[in-house]
Amino acid sequence: MPEVVLEKKLSLRAVYIYAKMLMFAEKDVVYNRKCWVTNPYSRKQELSEDALSDITKKLVKAGLIKIVPVETTKSRYKTNTYEIMPFKGMYKPVAFDFINGNLSAEAKGLAILMSLLQYIPKSASAIGKAIGISSKTVKKYLAELETGWVYNREKNLLDEHCFPYNEQVKEKRERHEAMVLEEYKEAISTIGKKRSSYSKHTMQWIQNLDEPDEIKAWIWRKATMGFWKVNQKERQKREVEEQARKAKIAEIEL
Repeated sequence: MPEVVLEKKLSLRAVYIYAKMLMFAEKDVVYNRKCWVTNPYSRKQELSEDALSDITKKLVKAGLIKIVPVETTKSRYKTNTYEIMPFKGMYKPVAFDFINGNLSAEAKGLAILMSLLQYIPKSASAIGKAIGISSKTVKKYLAELETGWVYNREKNLLDEHCFPYNEQVKEKRERHEAMVLEEYKEAISTIGKKRSSYSKHTMQWIQNLDEPDEIKAWIWRKATMGFWKVNQKERQKREVEEQARKAKIAEIEL
């Protein structure tokens, strides 16, 4: 789901239908209007076909989709298909099982919009302000999300199985940290082989720090990437400039 959806100020139903369109975007299947408004698991109708027509018009106006009528063998009339318009920027995942779940279309739309926020506000009014929905509506469907175990009010988090973005970020960070730590341990074992005096002195200083190996590994990573050398040169440059400034002031005073 693209984060740009937050800027479109769509209704909760429209957000849900758009998510459903994204889910079926890569499938070479033409769905009739009844399929779009019916839950595939419970077989319950989630909204009317007239509501679907209004929603698709709004999605087209928002630049999110393009309607493409196609001929099918099932009907003598053309059936609308929906082409997803591409967007640059951040996308966040939504689980198919959540989109097809038994919550109302509005509750699912609310959860999807909340998942696109950088941080979920704690109050219903603040959430409503952030996503462009009234606080009364937010309260109503937030309660449904809590009952359905999708939203945890105590932790102020959405279920990671439905919205795995935070979990994916955590796993990626852990893999990166493990890689940096491995590089540091390898550097310790090879520090005496063809290493510059700068590297040896830096490693010796880092190893003497009263910090866990994970912190030492990040310090070593920065040092090997040249950040410290750049900062050292910058400091030396500033010291020379400061000395020249002081000397000029001394000359004026004389």
